[in-house]
Amino acid sequence: MPLRSKNRTVKYRPFLRPWVFCMYTMWPPAIKRRHKANTLAEAHETYNNNSSLIYQLPPELILDVTDHLQTVDIFSLQLTCRRYTCLLQSRSRYKVTSHDRALLWDRLERDRYYRLAQAEACDVRNLHSILCSFCRDSHDKAQFQVSEVYKSPHIRKCMGSTGLLRICKHLALSFSEVQERLTKDTNIRCMHWPFSGCTTLFMSQVKHKYRVFHIDDLFWNEFDSSMTLLRSTIQEILMKLAKPVCPHMRTDSPAFQQAILDSTCSRDLVETCCTRRPTTAEFAGPSTRAQMSISCPFKGCDTRVEIERWPNIGGGVVLAKIIRELGQMKSATDPKWCAQLEHPLPGNIGNEEEEFGEHN
Repeated sequence: MPLRSKNRTVKYRPFLRPWVFCMYTMWPPAIKRRHKANTLAEAHETYNNNSSLIYQLPPELILDVTDHLQTVDIFSLQLTCRRYTCLLQSRSRYKVTSHDRALLWDRLERDRYYRLAQAEACDVRNLHSILCSFCRDSHDKAQFQVSEVYKSPHIRKCMGSTGLLRICKHLALSFSEVQERLTKDTNIRCMHWPFSGCTTLFMSQVKHKYRVFHIDDLFWNEFDSSMTLLRSTIQEILMKLAKPVCPHMRTDSPAFQQAILDSTCSRDLVETCCTRRPTTAEFAGPSTRAQMSISCPFKGCDTRVEIERWPNIGGGVVLAKIIRELGQMKSATDPKWCAQLEHPLPGNIGNEEEEFGEHN
């Protein structure tokens, strides 16, 4: 039987130590990564002692410099090496606020994105997902315009961030502009003259998560409550408006006009409440409240037009409003947000069950 060589015994000797054996067989992966990071940090610390000039500065001078730095700069310095961490933590006067944490996290995210951008520059053509400078994350190539794909990752933006949400024919907002208004809790009003109507962003809480809705009034017309309201009357009103509802639906398109005739409606009676009615030429009888909803069939687009008749308001009114769900507005790649843009994502085009007007 051949004898084991001395080199082979030396090679596997560290693994035979009990603590090393336990580390590789029993410890969780997080502890293994920590051990590897500590070993690497010790090697860098040895290198800094011999090569880094700033590392060789006396502690008194470093503390004197940090007295003139902001808190977020001090904690950024602590992350550079262990020596600064131990030295600066001895100063109890440094207190971190939530604002400082946000600034520090932004710096870390910026450094992470810079390293990812350097790695991506080597082989962009063969990558299935590429970086977006707005989201600071990677998306599928289908979520970028062709002109954006081969731009630098430091200026490239996805379609969700460059697309516009059409509020009215005079006003369109980007993702960042909508988020800014939601943060300030301000209404969105068109300032074009002649005044085109008030448009407002509403937030509603559903299951402890926020969903953002864009609600716009289509029309508000007086209609005698003692008269029968026909579907053809509603068709005429919406045909004259000729207004876009979402990127895939218009009030004057043939498919939308047909949906007014085909959609079922609910109404309140004395005997029953909110009973479903079959489709007839009549929308609501005398002194009867009725409601009808028409949804956009485009995949991913959660838009609906609600038409209501209120006999108890004044002498009776009929009104319609547009409700467009924009998602949670946490990511520019949210499918509900992207479906509302003037240029929908390429992956969604052609998935609609029925075309409600022309695509923009």
